[in-house]
Amino acid sequence: MNLTPGGNAPVPAQELRVRVIAGGPVDASAFRLFADGKVRGDSDMVFYGQPRNEDGSISFSTEGTNSVFTVDLSRLKPDVQKVAFTVTCDGSHTVSSLNHLSIQIESGNTSLISGQVELNGRQEAALILGEIYRRNGDWKFRFIAQGFNGGLKPLAEYYGVNVADDPAPVTPPPAPPAPPKVSLSR
Repeated sequence: MNLTPGGNAPVPAQELRVRVIAGGPVDASAFRLFADGKVRGDSDMVFYGQPRNEDGSISFSTEGTNSVFTVDLSRLKPDVQKVAFTVTCDGSHTVSSLNHLSIQIESGNTSLISGQVELNGRQEAALILGEIYRRNGDWKFRFIAQGFNGGLKPLAEYYGVNVADDPAPVTPPPAPPAPPKVSLSR
């Protein structure tokens, strides 16, 4: 089933692979979200720098140029309401510089749901691709394709992740004054 932005579909399996297919370099992340739409801590963000959360419900890997999240819905904490999947572009690139960008929900070797992002004219450096969410006790997937300017920092902060700013450069203390010259002549 191919979705357009805003479209949703039931997720019939408990163990899923969420594949991000990009035509250029992107950093993909998954955010485990609670009732307030925010993370509770660092372990709720899964990405290349933290490829697995503490309970093993979400893990990250790569397959060629694809980013792949393995999600075990049965292992998610009962108060987790959503898992959002995002991408950010490196440096000054925007999503319009990618040849293509899509998200695919798979169970086993079967593609269940997909969404293709329209890239023409997009100037954002970060994008929420979609989310798996609880609805009346069942799981569904919503294709979103919502952009964020500014990259990973504003995107992560949107989900409640505290992102430290780069520290200001440290100015070295001034050199001590030169000692007075001592004359050894009489």
